[in-house]
Amino acid sequence: MSLTPSIPQHRQASPCTLSWWRRPWRSVSSTWVFYDITTLTGAPRPPAGHALTGTASCPHPPHSEGAGLVLTRQQRKQCQNLLRHLAEQLPQLGMEGKLNVWILKPGAESQGRGKVLQLARGFTAPSVQVGRWVVQKYVERLLTIFGTKFDIRQWFVVTDWKPLTVWFYRDCYLRFCSWPFSLCHLDARHLCNVSVQKWYKTSPDQDPRVPPDKIWSNKQFQEYLEQLGQADAWHQVLVPGMKAAILNALRSAQDQVGFRKGSFELYGADFLVGEDCQPWLLEINSCPTMRPSSAVTRRLCANVQRDILRLVLDRKNNPTCSIGAFELIYKEVGWGDGGWELGLPGQRAGRKSRLCSCLWLPPPDKAVVGEDAAAS
Repeated sequence: MSLTPSIPQHRQASPCTLSWWRRPWRSVSSTWVFYDITTLTGAPRPPAGHALTGTASCPHPPHSEGAGLVLTRQQRKQCQNLLRHLAEQLPQLGMEGKLNVWILKPGAESQGRGKVLQLARGFTAPSVQVGRWVVQKYVERLLTIFGTKFDIRQWFVVTDWKPLTVWFYRDCYLRFCSWPFSLCHLDARHLCNVSVQKWYKTSPDQDPRVPPDKIWSNKQFQEYLEQLGQADAWHQVLVPGMKAAILNALRSAQDQVGFRKGSFELYGADFLVGEDCQPWLLEINSCPTMRPSSAVTRRLCANVQRDILRLVLDRKNNPTCSIGAFELIYKEVGWGDGGWELGLPGQRAGRKSRLCSCLWLPPPDKAVVGEDAAAS
């Protein structure tokens, strides 16, 4: 069995339907069978009778209705082996989906300004001005809540870049879109930014359980995950994944950041959540809004500002003072004439220079978190 790069004439599909079909396999008998990858991976099927173009939907050709797989055991095994090898080489395979949707956004804008959703197989390229742009693969297979897309705004503070010192805020919030999630329409309804969604009227098809102000706290999200039977996903998958993504991003850009000693900066990282509860970092905002848009953000924005003052001012004179919901998740140790090594909280640093030291943090049950932090 071999993968062929062309489609036979009698199976030619219109451009708007190519996304639904995988490249054909040619068996030993030279018969053509189109394999739907969703059957092999367990991915949800797209809405019946629709395929995606750049901005709208179009019907399937008649021959695709009710099409199914006819696989021998050997063919199924070969397909599964192929998918396994792809997953080993492509870490993003689980979230990519089948429609090849990409998002284009300007490199120096905020609040959703200038973002364009574009299907990579579309007939025309998006009309954009010359400048710096970020091109990202759109997360097609994502976790939704009540059929609605959401993202997570996660705060963190950098108090030094050399040595890199990062503080993670244990409280965060979710932002919902105003319309049910669908890839049949590529427009601003896919952007979870509050500044974008405030211009949209709530869809009449929106699930009434979606909060009217389109905001949830992370505690509400944890309760929802518990209802799904994923009670441990927040602490065992999502939080460690967000911390790792933030640290990898900061370390990769560390040498390009201009920084003044004695200063600090608050950042807002935006994450999507995959169907497997793995977080995907979308972007990091250098000026996250502190303007409350709901009861949840009114409380959290006030708390994070109070805790920043504790972290950068009170802690200078009293290293043991309460810093609210902040936790130190990373600090480079060993800066000096002998070089430096990397250290994580709770791990002993190497002895590469005289300045290397052991960094210790109290266990989580001794820290002030959540509601206790707000009351402290």
